[in-house]
Amino acid sequence: MYINQPGQQTRRAHIDHIISNFLESIPHTDVLPCPPVSDHDAVYATINIKVTRLQIRHIFIKNLKNFHESSFIEDFKTLPFAASFGMYR
Repeated sequence: MYINQPGQQTRRAHIDHIISNFLESIPHTDVLPCPPVSDHDAVYATINIKVTRLQIRHIFIKNLKNFHESSFIEDFKTLPFAASFGMYR
Protein backbone atom coordinates (compact mmCIF):
# COMPACT_ATOMS: atom_id res chain seq x y z
CA MET A 1 0.00 0.00 0.00
CA TYR A 2 1.42 3.34 -0.97
CA ILE A 3 0.79 6.84 0.33
CA ASN A 4 -0.04 8.81 -2.82
CA GLN A 5 -0.15 12.30 -1.32
CA PRO A 6 2.59 14.31 0.37
CA GLY A 7 2.52 14.39 4.15
CA GLN A 8 3.90 17.92 4.36
CA GLN A 9 2.21 20.90 2.73
CA THR A 10 5.43 22.71 1.87
CA ARG A 11 7.00 19.75 0.02
CA ARG A 12 5.95 17.41 -2.72
CA ALA A 13 8.12 14.51 -1.53
CA HIS A 14 6.47 11.29 -0.45
CA ILE A 15 8.45 10.34 2.65
CA ASP A 16 5.61 9.09 4.87
CA HIS A 17 5.46 5.33 5.32
CA ILE A 18 3.13 2.68 6.63
CA ILE A 19 4.95 -0.64 6.92
CA SER A 20 3.14 -3.97 7.18
CA ASN A 21 3.85 -7.64 6.56
CA PHE A 22 0.23 -8.21 5.50
CA LEU A 23 -0.76 -5.82 2.72
CA GLU A 24 -4.10 -7.57 2.26
CA SER A 25 -5.13 -6.43 5.77
CA ILE A 26 -4.74 -2.73 4.84
CA PRO A 27 -7.52 -1.83 2.37
CA HIS A 28 -7.11 1.95 2.49
CA THR A 29 -4.46 4.58 3.26
CA ASP A 30 -4.77 8.34 3.03
CA VAL A 31 -3.52 11.67 4.31
CA LEU A 32 -5.65 13.71 6.72
CA PRO A 33 -5.04 17.48 6.45
CA CYS A 34 -4.18 19.16 9.78
CA PRO A 35 -3.53 22.85 8.88
CA PRO A 36 -4.35 24.39 12.30
CA VAL A 37 -2.00 22.04 14.11
CA SER A 38 1.07 21.62 11.91
CA ASP A 39 2.44 21.92 8.41
CA HIS A 40 2.56 18.08 8.40
CA ASP A 41 -0.54 16.11 7.55
CA ALA A 42 -1.52 12.93 9.38
CA VAL A 43 -1.00 9.71 7.47
CA TYR A 44 -3.49 6.98 8.37
CA ALA A 45 -4.48 3.49 7.33
CA THR A 46 -7.56 1.39 7.90
CA ILE A 47 -6.69 -2.11 9.04
CA ASN A 48 -8.90 -5.18 8.89
CA ILE A 49 -8.17 -7.46 11.81
CA LYS A 50 -9.98 -10.42 13.27
CA VAL A 51 -9.65 -10.78 17.00
CA THR A 52 -9.82 -14.33 18.26
CA ARG A 53 -11.90 -14.57 21.37
CA LEU A 54 -10.90 -16.78 24.23
CA GLN A 55 -12.96 -19.90 24.72
CA ILE A 56 -14.85 -20.07 27.99
CA ARG A 57 -13.40 -22.71 30.27
CA HIS A 58 -15.23 -24.01 33.31
CA ILE A 59 -13.06 -24.97 36.23
CA PHE A 60 -14.56 -27.19 38.90
CA ILE A 61 -12.95 -27.17 42.31
CA LYS A 62 -13.72 -29.75 44.96
CA ASN A 63 -13.88 -28.34 48.44
CA LEU A 64 -12.97 -31.12 50.87
CA LYS A 65 -13.09 -28.90 53.94
CA ASN A 66 -16.36 -30.48 55.15
CA PHE A 67 -15.67 -33.98 53.81
CA HIS A 68 -16.37 -36.85 56.19
CA GLU A 69 -15.13 -40.19 54.97
CA SER A 70 -17.53 -42.25 57.07
CA SER A 71 -20.59 -40.34 55.74
CA PHE A 72 -19.29 -40.75 52.19
CA ILE A 73 -18.92 -44.52 52.62
CA GLU A 74 -22.45 -44.82 54.04
CA ASP A 75 -23.89 -42.82 51.12
CA PHE A 76 -21.88 -44.89 48.66
CA LYS A 77 -23.30 -48.14 50.08
CA THR A 78 -26.86 -47.00 49.36
CA LEU A 79 -26.30 -46.33 45.65
CA PRO A 80 -28.30 -48.62 43.30
CA PHE A 81 -25.43 -50.02 41.22
CA ALA A 82 -27.65 -52.73 39.78
CA ALA A 83 -29.72 -50.05 38.03
CA SER A 84 -26.69 -48.32 36.58
CA PHE A 85 -25.16 -51.54 35.24
CA GLY A 86 -28.47 -52.97 33.96
CA MET A 87 -28.42 -56.00 36.30
CA TYR A 88 -32.10 -56.53 37.03
CA ARG A 89 -33.35 -59.94 38.21
